[in-house]
Amino acid sequence: MGPQGMREVGDTIIRRAHYAAGELARLQGVSLPMGGAFFKESPVCLDGAGMTVADVNAALLKRGLFGGRDLSGDYPWLGQSALCCYTEVHPRVDSDRLITALREVLT
Repeated sequence: MGPQGMREVGDTIIRRAHYAAGELARLQGVSLPMGGAFFKESPVCLDGAGMTVADVNAALLKRGLFGGRDLSGDYPWLGQSALCCYTEVHPRVDSDRLITALREVLT
């Protein structure tokens, strides 16, 4: 792949991850507890939505989507947060599908 190819993959991951996290943070009750300083993984906090990560993940699974890893037990100071990961193999359409489904679950 070479240095240029690695850079392109890294740039793609950053763009896709920051797009998805930014759109998720725009949903009512959702926030990014670690801000925008991340590469491909970011906690997404659901405290403002009044739902647990387990409940959200169960609802997402009914829609054919796997939610983020529940961090609430291991990192209680993050509240009801799920770790979401984005890579070069996740196109924008996948992120949009997650965003749409999460919007439906939270309303």
